[in-house]
Amino acid sequence: MICSSSGIVVRKSSTNKHLRHARTPQAVNQLFNEVQPNGACTPVEVRIEALVSYHLDQVVSLRAQGLPRIKPLNLVVITDGVTDDPETLVHNIINIVDRLEDGQFPLNEVGIQFVQVGFSSEATKLLRTLDNDLKKTYGVKRDIVDTTPYKGQLTGEFVLKCLLGGINRVGSKSLFITTQDGKLI
Repeated sequence: MICSSSGIVVRKSSTNKHLRHARTPQAVNQLFNEVQPNGACTPVEVRIEALVSYHLDQVVSLRAQGLPRIKPLNLVVITDGVTDDPETLVHNIINIVDRLEDGQFPLNEVGIQFVQVGFSSEATKLLRTLDNDLKKTYGVKRDIVDTTPYKGQLTGEFVLKCLLGGINRVGSKSLFITTQDGKLI
């Protein structure tokens, strides 16, 4: 079983199409076969901010009502790393960290893992900055970003490895997935 009995949610930011309760590489492959990149730049900085804000608003609302908390949010962003507005991406991540600190959220409440596909050196530099330099350069108090370069083929198995790696880490950047019979893929 992957993540939980209910599976994981996979959303493609370039479309409203998504997959709920995914538990198999085949299900993820089907989504990726149905929705192909269109060459347009995705405003990842806007999508990340919106998804995290929605999640944190839910956590705050449940907390205020005395209801059980929801699971932490682990975003895995599979990207070529190129963005039209890198400054806004940096700014939005800093704002997310500030909100996490101000709201005294648990350290694991939000995690963002960028998986870079492609070979853009400019994109690699930006993603490394997000992963390694925000504390030193901007004084952020938490590290919520990890980056992983990937040179292979984008498959359902790989996507599930990334998603599971964002939730269960065996050390920084160690990604793994098991089949239902317990074999490591």
